[in-house]
Amino acid sequence: GKINPGCFSAISWMIRRSEDLVMEFDTSWTHLEDRVFFLSIAHAGAYDFVEEPCYHLRRRAGSLMSQHGYMEGPFRRYLARGRERDILSADQWKAERRYFHRMFARAYAREGHLARAIGHAWSWLNIRR
Repeated sequence: GKINPGCFSAISWMIRRSEDLVMEFDTSWTHLEDRVFFLSIAHAGAYDFVEEPCYHLRRRAGSLMSQHGYMEGPFRRYLARGRERDILSADQWKAERRYFHRMFARAYAREGHLARAIGHAWSWLNIRR
């Protein structure tokens, strides 16, 4: 099963599983472990979504998620995992890659790391829609 494009992979998911199905986080991940977890169980069921917001993110300076240099490696690993296991369709993988490069281009530009920002912006703009 592929992930429904209307679903945003986040901790707002509610998962119903059968008793004989074992589900667990891959503890080798320091970041994006929730997204990797959802990719790992994508074949096991059906997905749907609601239109109403059900989760609000808090952002604070100094959090692990704000350390872009550290987040880049795990995000690349996540993209590779989704593609190699054929969980993300070609269009979904392309959308995830665009999101990745756009997010890092903006983040690095805000932090003044212009060479990294330009590299990600170039990659983002060269991924065909």
